[in-house]
Amino acid sequence: MRKTKTLGKLIFPVALLFCFGVRLKAQRPLPQLRKNSVKEVIAAMTLEEKAKQQKENFIQEFMNPSPPIPEFALQR
Repeated sequence: MRKTKTLGKLIFPVALLFCFGVRLKAQRPLPQLRKNSVKEVIAAMTLEEKAKQQKENFIQEFMNPSPPIPEFALQR
């Protein structure tokens, strides 16, 4: 029984420090559009976020294609 109390007294402070460390790390400011350049925002994105964005852009373009450019607009 005594060993369990000692172990509990050790685990609680370690867990508490771990939680504070995770919280402090999560609070670092991330780049935001209109505050940082587009290059900085893209550099901060993970590979998964970039892939998801590409997929969403493809689906959006597929579902709502842009209208064709009229021929008279192409002639100069």
